[in-house]
Amino acid sequence: MVVAIAALVVAMSGTAVAASKLVSGNSLIKKNSLSGNRLQNRSVTGSKIKLKSLGTVPSAKNATNAGDASELAGQPASNYLTSAANRIGTNGIVRVPIGGSAVLFQSGPFQVTMGCSTDGSTTTSTINASSTEAGSDLNGTLAAAGTPTDTGAGVYQDPNGNPEAESAYINLASPSGALAVVSGSVGTFSLNTNGCWANLVGIH
Repeated sequence: MVVAIAALVVAMSGTAVAASKLVSGNSLIKKNSLSGNRLQNRSVTGSKIKLKSLGTVPSAKNATNAGDASELAGQPASNYLTSAANRIGTNGIVRVPIGGSAVLFQSGPFQVTMGCSTDGSTTTSTINASSTEAGSDLNGTLAAAGTPTDTGAGVYQDPNGNPEAESAYINLASPSGALAVVSGSVGTFSLNTNGCWANLVGIH
């Protein structure tokens, strides 16, 4: 009996030693001996992948050279305005009381003003443009230098005294090549204004 027990102890010890030697890291599994379906799902993390060995995903082949990143609608990005220096206008709502006037904006040779007047029953805003260059096109009218010219972008209050608001568009061009284009809204006795107002924005 004693001999049998001793033999069993020796046998178990030998198995433990063999098992401890069997688990030896990389030598346990032969290279290239496992297929992908033998790996547990989501068991391979980014730190275990050699990124340089991966190719470009077909659906992302243009990711490093997206067409719109360098050209927009076939035009280079430099053709698009990105600076506030290119923008002109009233910088918000300009309000003018009846009988008053104000400069709406200046750009290059151009100056645009608005006057607000009444004949006792109808209130009218008149938006004039002028240029220091003779022969400038002021919203469709060729004008002499320094001559205020009605752009036709104003608005009047109807005889019933109802508030008015309309869209406005002004295009100015000079012989030297200066250009100013603005659009927006103008009105009388609206937008909390007891008189005339204008709100224009554009580029030059």
